[in-house]
Amino acid sequence: MLIFTPAHLWLLPVGLLVGVFAGVFGVGGGIIVVPVLAILFGFDQHAAQGTSLAMIVPVALVSALTYRYHDARHVSLHTAALLAVGAILGGYLGARVAHMMSAPLLQRLFALLILFFGIRMLFFPNHQAKATTQVRTASVVTTSGENR
Repeated sequence: MLIFTPAHLWLLPVGLLVGVFAGVFGVGGGIIVVPVLAILFGFDQHAAQGTSLAMIVPVALVSALTYRYHDARHVSLHTAALLAVGAILGGYLGARVAHMMSAPLLQRLFALLILFFGIRMLFFPNHQAKATTQVRTASVVTTSGENR
């Protein structure tokens, strides 16, 4: 049985913020949801990450479809499909590994991951590996089926 308290109403504006961030920045919400659930709602790290993962699919689907609606070149279905195949296996393995860690260790590793990529993007914003550019160029398909 689900029990809702007045504190649960704060989840709606948090969800709205996550949706906006997903659409603007292309994040699945975990970068916002996990810290909010852990810090503001007292979730342990495992519960925060599990809850975040449960909401990713609908948020990501709506955001990706909106990007594709505005310009098909903004969504590489080929790349997404290949990433998804690896991510399904990786998600399973990662969840198994996460449950072998203590919540404080998992929280520190999550924070370090965000910090690492944040610093990299802040100080090296235009740095792209040659292979990354080649993958993007080779896998973008327009609605007419032409490769770009």
